[in-house]
Amino acid sequence: MKISEFLKAELKLELHPQKSRIIPLRRGITLLGFRTFCHFRLLKKSNQKRIEKRLQKFREKPARGEISREHILLSMAGWDGYAKMGNTYNLRKKIWREIQAILQAKEQNP
Repeated sequence: MKISEFLKAELKLELHPQKSRIIPLRRGITLLGFRTFCHFRLLKKSNQKRIEKRLQKFREKPARGEISREHILLSMAGWDGYAKMGNTYNLRKKIWREIQAILQAKEQNP
């Protein structure tokens, strides 16, 4: 393979035979919590499930007074910054609508 030859000759590097393989670009590659394709990047399903679990905690804890509005907003701002690295506009919009509903419910039931 030309790539292996170049790496070995020019850079003195070798690819691990079991950890490097050629895959179709349509499958995408997993990197830093995203599925990266040729022209776009999506969150991995496990990361989407993790944010859903966090939202569920936010629904439960404010009702019991265990979490503050500021904590929810800071937590979600961090997640939003991470999610912006992918093509997640619609997902982030949906999540922020749910956060607004959680915060409104918290204000109505202090």
